[in-house]
Formats: sequence, structure tokens, C-alpha cells
Amino acid sequence: MKGCLNTDVSLSNNARSKKRRNDLFSQEKKRQHENIGRVEKIEVHYAGKPEDVTLVMNKDISTPFNCAQHMSEMLMRRSALALVDKTLWDMHRPLESGCQLELLHFKDPDPYHVNKAFWRTCSFLLGAVAEKIFKDNISVKLHSFPSPNVKSGSFVYDVDIGLESWQPSEAELRIISGEMVKLCRQELKLERLSVDSELALEMFEDNRHKSQQIPHIASQISHGKYRGMKKKQYSMGFICDKILKFLVTITSLLIALFKLEYFKRIRKRNRFAVPWSENNKVILYRVGDHVDISRGPMVGDTSFIGRCTFTAVHKIETDQGQFYRFQGVALPKGFLLNHFAYGILEKRARNLNAARFPSNTNITESYTPTAVAL
Repeated sequence: MKGCLNTDVSLSNNARSKKRRNDLFSQEKKRQHENIGRVEKIEVHYAGKPEDVTLVMNKDISTPFNCAQHMSEMLMRRSALALVDKTLWDMHRPLESGCQLELLHFKDPDPYHVNKAFWRTCSFLLGAVAEKIFKDNISVKLHSFPSPNVKSGSFVYDVDIGLESWQPSEAELRIISGEMVKLCRQELKLERLSVDSELALEMFEDNRHKSQQIPHIASQISHGKYRGMKKKQYSMGFICDKILKFLVTITSLLIALFKLEYFKRIRKRNRFAVPWSENNKVILYRVGDHVDISRGPMVGDTSFIGRCTFTAVHKIETDQGQFYRFQGVALPKGFLLNHFAYGILEKRARNLNAARFPSNTNITESYTPTAVAL
């Protein structure tokens, strides 16, 4: 179907719903800020370059970004993510108590978590663009995006647009890429807000997919600062049991040893995992006027997105019906590739990303010729 995209994005058919969600988000954020009461001081112990330092900040008001502002412009500009007492933390999320602070960036020796936050943010922004590019007569309902996997070669968002068959033209690909570039160039910060499930349902009452996801998300109550890996799946008893089973043959033993090492690495990388919900609450993010559900964390703001391309739309069939999988690829700002090398990334990103499809039982990350934009 040709000519589905709206070149005047101000006429988006989701404008009214988006405004309501944005207003509710602002009201709740203001209410939570007013409930802080007397401002308490906390000590934040920063470890890293240019030097270790102790800062006196405001509890429930100051953020890692504010800490970076007090130390150096270099830290303020390059820090995409924070570690607060070894817990992944958004740069604009208020600090809740005195803590140990580390600031992460894309050129860290091991940028694993920053890269995942970057990929997650790209999916989030792709959803924001997909929601506003279609004409008024097309009802756009965002579903979700899978857990970020940089190795997959593309970031994705699954969208219900109510069309039986749609294949974007080259011009439409360029429009989507261009809209994402314009969004990123506004240097909008990613705002995080934890809300009651009732308010989340009110925000997304016009989206049946989100409305079905919210009760499940809110029921996944965390019992600590982070959920980490499931104990029964990655406990030592589980690993030992697997090893015993693989002792039957030498080949199986080698496989078991490999798996043991693999689990160790996964445990190490997921020790900073974050919960879907906090005490029956749902975690929301906002960029500009776009509000969506995601466990996060996200990078600090949209300026961290450098070169990006919207590469493909694939129609997918699931047990929840038909969706369109929007896919793209991007590089962090400051990372340069020549045209040939970036073309290889684009070509790979056109292939259908086989990450988890929408289903009734699995809740994904959001609660899980090419058009080049320079």
C-alpha cells in the first residue's frame, strides 16, 4: 500500500492519546516531586576519572547527571549510564540515598551494559517515530520490543498498524529515518518514572496490547534492588546436575564445561539486571511527548545516537495477530565508519530479526534500496 506515511507529523492520529499520556506523566512527576518534602542531604562517593571525589547532593532530587555537572564537562557529555551501588541507573534518575557512583560511557573497556542501553533506547525511539508518521486514517498501536541484542544486527519495535499488507517505499524509508534523526538531534533527555499500575492502565487505555501487558508487569514484584538471574535456573545445584548428566561421554563433558563458563559470564554481566516493576508499580519512560513502558535503563539523552538508518519492515504473524516489525541500525555519536563498512551493517539489518515475537505469554523488553540518515 503506497502513501501511508504522513509527511505532516503534526496531524498524527495518535496525537490526542499521546497528549493525554504526556499530561498524566507530567502531573504524576510533579506530584511525586511535591511529596519529597524537606530536602535531605546525601553523600555521593564518585570513583573514576578524573579523580575520586565525594559530593554532597540532594536526596530524591539530584541525579548522576547533576553529579557529573559538578565534576567536569567531559563527564557530563560522555556519561551515558551510571552505576549506583553496583546497580544500573539512568543518568536523569534521582538518587535515593547516599551511594557509590560510577559513570559509564561507550569507550569503557567493557561497554556491554552501555551498548545494551543504547540498543534499548534506539528501539524506544523507533516506537516514538512509528507512532507519529502515519496518516490519520491508520490506527497505530505499539506492542513492544524484544530485549536488546546487539549481536542480532538490528534494533526493532513490533507495531500493530491495522493494515493487511504494507511494504514501505524508498521514500517512506527515508521519511522514517529522517524523523528519527530529527528526534535525536533535539538532544531530549530520557525521563524515567515509576507509577502505580492503575495510572499506567489509564495512560494506555486506548492501546489494548499495553493494557494486557500492564497487569502482568505489575505482578512481577522485585524483592531487591535488582532481579538478576533466576536462582533455580542458574544455581550451583542446577549447574552440577547438568555437569553430571554430561559426564556420560567425553564430548558431552566438553559441552558441559563450555556451558559452565558461559553461565559464569552471563551471571557476571547480569548482576546489574533491573526489575520490570517496583512494589507493584510500572516503569515508564518519556522522550519529548512520547511515553512508553520499559524496564530500562536508557542512555542519558538522544544526542548519544549518531548515524542511524531505518532498514526494513517485516510482516509477522503471531498468536496475538498480525504485526509489523520495524527494524533499524545505528552507531553511537562519535563512532565513525566508512560508507562500505556501514553498508555491511545496513545489509545485515535488513534481514528479519528473529528475536522473540509478540505472544500472550511472553512480555518483552518494553515493559523485553536503504535510506541512510547522516
